[in-house]
Amino acid sequence: MPEETMKIIRSKSLGYDVLLILGLNKTHKAFLMRCTHQDNILVANKNGLSCNLHGTQYDLNGMVTRGPASKPLELLKVSEENNLILINLK
Repeated sequence: MPEETMKIIRSKSLGYDVLLILGLNKTHKAFLMRCTHQDNILVANKNGLSCNLHGTQYDLNGMVTRGPASKPLELLKVSEENNLILINLK
């Protein structure tokens, strides 16, 4: 996905970072960087996210590409208004 840019967003009020993927034509995606297997912190790379605890890997759509996790990452709602990107955390 060479047209896309990834940004990691850190907030003091969240226990996990958020991975924001900026897509063309405002097709942005965001995921909480928390493994669905045992809530471990995820690490982002150019191909997706990985968990250093048990080796689960996710693609840039949040789908599991290697277990032990079986659930995909939750896709957070993202919108863009007046050149601001808004991520709904729930």
